[in-house]
Amino acid sequence: MRRPQSKRATAAVATLALLAALLSGARFADRAQASSLSFAPAADTYLQQSRPDSTAGTASTLQVDGKPIKDLLLKFQVSGVGSGQVSNAVLRLYAVDGSKVGGSFTLTDTNWAESTVTWRTGPAAGMAVGSLGVVSAGQWWELDVTKAIAGDGLVSFRGSSSSSDGADYASRESTNGHAPQLVISYASAATATAIPTSSPTATPAPTPTVSPTPTPLPSPSPTPSPTQGPTPAPRDPVVVAAGDIACDPSDSAFNGGAGTATACQQAATAGLIAAAAPDAVLPMGDNQYLDGTLSTYQASYDLSWGQFKSLTRPVPGNHEYQTSGAAGYYDYFGASAADRTKGYYSYDLGTWHVIALNSNCAPVGGCNAGSPQEQWLRADLAAHPAECVMAYWHHPRFSSGEHGNTLDMQTFWQDLYAAGADIVLSGHDHDYERFARQDPFGTADLMGLRQFVVGTGGKSFYGFLGIQPNSEFRQANAFGVLKLTLGTGAFTWQFVTAPDARAVDSGSETCKPAVQTDTSPPSAPTNLTSVATTPTSVALQWTASTDDTGVTAYELNRNGQPLTTLAVNSYTDTSAFPETSYTYAVRSRDAAGNWSPLSSSATVTTPAATTAPPLFADGFETGDLRAWSFSTGLTVEAEDYWSGQYAARGLTDIGATYAYRSLAATYSELYGRVHFKVISQGANPVTILKLRTATGSSVVAVYRSSSGKLSLRNDAGGITTYSATDITLGSWHEVQLRARVNGASGESEIWFDGVRIADLAVTQSLGTTPLGRLQIGESSTARVYQIILDDAAVSTTLIGG
Repeated sequence: MRRPQSKRATAAVATLALLAALLSGARFADRAQASSLSFAPAADTYLQQSRPDSTAGTASTLQVDGKPIKDLLLKFQVSGVGSGQVSNAVLRLYAVDGSKVGGSFTLTDTNWAESTVTWRTGPAAGMAVGSLGVVSAGQWWELDVTKAIAGDGLVSFRGSSSSSDGADYASRESTNGHAPQLVISYASAATATAIPTSSPTATPAPTPTVSPTPTPLPSPSPTPSPTQGPTPAPRDPVVVAAGDIACDPSDSAFNGGAGTATACQQAATAGLIAAAAPDAVLPMGDNQYLDGTLSTYQASYDLSWGQFKSLTRPVPGNHEYQTSGAAGYYDYFGASAADRTKGYYSYDLGTWHVIALNSNCAPVGGCNAGSPQEQWLRADLAAHPAECVMAYWHHPRFSSGEHGNTLDMQTFWQDLYAAGADIVLSGHDHDYERFARQDPFGTADLMGLRQFVVGTGGKSFYGFLGIQPNSEFRQANAFGVLKLTLGTGAFTWQFVTAPDARAVDSGSETCKPAVQTDTSPPSAPTNLTSVATTPTSVALQWTASTDDTGVTAYELNRNGQPLTTLAVNSYTDTSAFPETSYTYAVRSRDAAGNWSPLSSSATVTTPAATTAPPLFADGFETGDLRAWSFSTGLTVEAEDYWSGQYAARGLTDIGATYAYRSLAATYSELYGRVHFKVISQGANPVTILKLRTATGSSVVAVYRSSSGKLSLRNDAGGITTYSATDITLGSWHEVQLRARVNGASGESEIWFDGVRIADLAVTQSLGTTPLGRLQIGESSTARVYQIILDDAAVSTTLIGG
């Protein structure tokens, strides 16, 4: 807890500290023996990354900042506590310059001197202690550091900030009497008798029964039976989970373990684990970048999440397997990681059965039906018919993130779904996403599995691509952990972010019955017909299924893969391509989750696309830009072109390089196309093609993102959609953009090198003003890039040739 101090705060420190101890669960029978001591720093300073060899030991302020990066150091000599029992310890800092981020604090080695320590020689961040949020200038602020104080001796803290608006605190050299303080409340062990309360730390963690053979989670040694007071009631087990955690020490953002605002925040998320006091910690793969060697685990992960190693039940990610056989992972975690040729295991936690699976399929013999791991999973589920079941692995079956869905995990979902499991956890995409309960094919289903993607352990952030059905909550700009409380027949969840320890997503739910009473599937749909109504659409219809309890949904498959789910027995597939053959089949599901057999298939071939003459086209073969209504920053390029003898090129690295053509009329639907080559690009996006209104308002654009991905920007609605498609630097590509202005039913889609990109086919409002301009190139200034453009055109139909 942190709060500003009144003028009488100094005199009341002992009383407040003891009260805090009572509220936090530490009570003493003989209160007269409780004591309080206040310590001034033995040394304090701050370090600045941009001045790696400078010292600030005599500065009157202690600074934490994210830009330029500055970390403070504080060291205290604790004495007089002796063998007493520490009930509460508070670090007090006086802010002379406020900030929205007061800083994150960790323990460090005490072997440093104020007069000589520099950024280069400073102690690395260790165990996370806690953090301060918003701090205002001219006030005292407190941080609970009880877990860092064991008794007499030296203790050292390092503070850092993720904010470019840093905070400044008074140092011991300040002349205003506001030097930092460490206030410790304690009681003599000889006279104080502990009275247990409902504090979670007083209850031994449940000892899981592991299947097949891994070492179970160790239980803390029970506290000796007290001579008075009630026996605490056992609490429900708490687990904390996240993946994609610790940076490689050679990463430029590692920063001695303190990280930066947007990367390498493993120490901050470790602090969240400490605050949760869990019974189990679940690192869900890519726990240690870049390749999970033992040395990098020891130099990075071990400094943060490694402090919870005795509680850890890990699974490996793809980065662990960049070291042959994931040897570093298995060497570091030992028996907790199970058989190194498998990496999958299970255990019981409270009333729950928990299953750890290995989604790195190739090294363990596959993840498909009949593979060794899948056979083990089915046998394990049959042997543990628990009311509540949770599974976790690295690669998510469903994800709106950069990596997207992982079809290899569908068989695991089918087995878990059939057994009545409740929760699936994954990482891999560096974001947080919560899904509604759904079946293995992504159909919303109250009897399905609830999935959480938690790739926010500290490494970095990814953006979201096309949003998946049933995605209920998403967060892609905060590191954090998922805290699950596994109750009897129910569970609660909280996604807690760092460094503010704020729960931005939470909820609770009951487990569903593991065995369904209705085991009769619906009849298979019949009379499926398919008719190609246009070059890009197919109309489908079938006779409805019958069922004793009622059909709740149909799943339509195209070429053997699920295409969509719906509640009616007809559908028009508008994602087809011209001159392409498709085979469709459909099946139904009842309220109990039983699936019918697939219907007989229906095959159709779409006709060729109709084309119209372009409204405008320019290959720059006139040797100039005369065909365009306006151009700036572009010049004719005669040495590198897509076809003919000329193209257009942006000559500068910084500035607008674009041209637009105003059309003679306006249109509700247009296709724009250009061939292009991005020569170079800075840490910014660059626009390739854009459609505007006749008066110049931007409607929709195609661009290369700062990470090199083909992306769509709906400027009318302020919506960005990313794809997983890479745009290779230095290579020629073709992109074609279709936009249809139709209010809330507006549509956009993109073809890249002749292939329609499903991730970028979206239905969303593009406004109501029709289209009237084609733009090529980047019209924004202060972006770094070089680009060549050729063979631009705009039409009312798909542009060929």
